[in-house]
Amino acid sequence: MPTSQFPIDDPHSYLNGFGSYHETEAVPGALPIDQNSPQKPAYGLYAEKFSGTAFTAPRHENLQTWLYRILPAATHRNFEVIPSEAHMMQKVY
Repeated sequence: MPTSQFPIDDPHSYLNGFGSYHETEAVPGALPIDQNSPQKPAYGLYAEKFSGTAFTAPRHENLQTWLYRILPAATHRNFEVIPSEAHMMQKVY
């Protein structure tokens, strides 16, 4: 990721981004530089665009997130409910 060079080493790491757009990665080098959806993402990941804004919103207000997953969302199985201890103690009438 592009960074500025300073004469003093900074021990801290910062979120890159401008205008409330940020990027973070669990494995260094997993995010593509200067791209949203490369043809071949690093580590064999799948690029997916997640948008939670309706199409009726003005373009400048549309919010979106690019996710890089191990498996595409369509291949994940359905979630199973795991009963908790509190759930098991409830009386069923």
